Amino acid sequence: MNIIFKLIKYLLECVTMLFEKNRARQKFLRIIEKEENYEKWQQLVKEHDQQDYIQQWLQKEESNLYQYKYIKSLSQKLRMAKQEKNIPLICQLLRQNANRNIGNILNPKLYSHAFTKTKNLIEEFQEEYEKCLEFLFNSEFPNKTQFFQELQKAIGQTALLFSGGAIMGLYSCGIANILDKQHILPKVMTGSSAGAILVSLVGTATDIQTIFQPKYYDYSMFEQKTQFDILDKLSRLLTKGYMLEKEQMKQFLQKAYGDVTFLEAYKNTGRIMNIMVTGKDCSSSDCLLNYINSPNVIVWSAVCCSCSLPGVYGASHLYYKNEEGEIFEGEIKYVDGSISADLPMQQLAEQFNINYTIVSQTNPWVFPFLTSHRSDHTIIHKITDKLVQFILGEIKYRIQQIMSIGFLPKMVCRMSNLLIQKYEGNITIWPKFLWLDYSKLLDNPDEYTVQRMKVEGQRRTYEKLHFIHAATRLERCLSKYLN
Repeated sequence: MNIIFKLIKYLLECVTMLFEKNRARQKFLRIIEKEENYEKWQQLVKEHDQQDYIQQWLQKEESNLYQYKYIKSLSQKLRMAKQEKNIPLICQLLRQNANRNIGNILNPKLYSHAFTKTKNLIEEFQEEYEKCLEFLFNSEFPNKTQFFQELQKAIGQTALLFSGGAIMGLYSCGIANILDKQHILPKVMTGSSAGAILVSLVGTATDIQTIFQPKYYDYSMFEQKTQFDILDKLSRLLTKGYMLEKEQMKQFLQKAYGDVTFLEAYKNTGRIMNIMVTGKDCSSSDCLLNYINSPNVIVWSAVCCSCSLPGVYGASHLYYKNEEGEIFEGEIKYVDGSISADLPMQQLAEQFNINYTIVSQTNPWVFPFLTSHRSDHTIIHKITDKLVQFILGEIKYRIQQIMSIGFLPKMVCRMSNLLIQKYEGNITIWPKFLWLDYSKLLDNPDEYTVQRMKVEGQRRTYEKLHFIHAATRLERCLSKYLN
């Protein structure tokens, strides 16, 4: 009896110790999550990643999350071929494995245990791949440039996509800011609705960091909220069919970058800016505007079209600039780009060889339902996420079934697309849920709100930086050698 009593006591002590460790771990993670300063955040996560259980996971090669045997074997083959200076074999191995996600090394779960690292085997493999590229670059062999170009095409390009989200779209400012500071901001960017505003500011700026400085823009031209604000909006909705006037936004954008066209912006910055617009009429085509298919479209007019959510803003025309610098209005009217494609991944893949996407998701009806891959979440959190995803998947499926019957009006089907389209990328970043943001959803921006959301956007991006570095590593390496 005494032995049983001691055994029960020992088990209770173990359970208590386990709960205390988990409580301390969760408290430390909350401190990390709240840290705004990047340097201080780095110190905290380095301390976190030095814990024994994290180090053991990093050092352990075996895992069902990726093909560790293949990665280890390939890494050894590349190392031996480089040591033997066997250029044909290196070229063959690199061609056969021209895939950034070779062996599933970009599985998000592999980047959810530690903040600054993943499996040591994966880190070593990517380093060996880079060394082989450097060796080939410094060597001479037939069709060298062609080899690097074909390898770059096979690896593909990464794009940064800014979603819609009204005032919440300002969270994307922090994401773009920190990616630029880390020198990992993708060359190709696209925006829909509120995201179109940010992509136009980034895509036309020669120095991105300056546009995120406090008081760089003058927000005083925007009409600020008054006690009669709701009544004014309702009155305008009933009389004109929309709640807000675009004139203030147009003036703000014109003051920010003038009457620049997509082609002029590309020549000035080298960045590929894309803006999604939706035809007002069901018979009109939807367009992904950029310097290739819409070189003479004036950027601010594309932004106004992409932000024209029915009921909020009225439909808009695109404006064009001819060779003489004269500006004229287009014939077709467009509305909010998010209606046709909040994240136009297919169009980007077709036009720019995009096969990897980083998404800033700020749509207020989307991001509260997104799930994280972090391994340190509680079991209840993980079960809840799975249940929510199951329910949402079922709802989407039923909507698609109803639409496929063909009885619904075309306009209803078009608006239903907001519910069934894809809202996540390979890497998705979203803000923390706050009721305060929903109460200010249709408010105009002011300096305080912009800076608050920028800081929060940066903070939410910190934990994804290592994943983004790993996902774009080979692509950036090839760009360096080709440029």
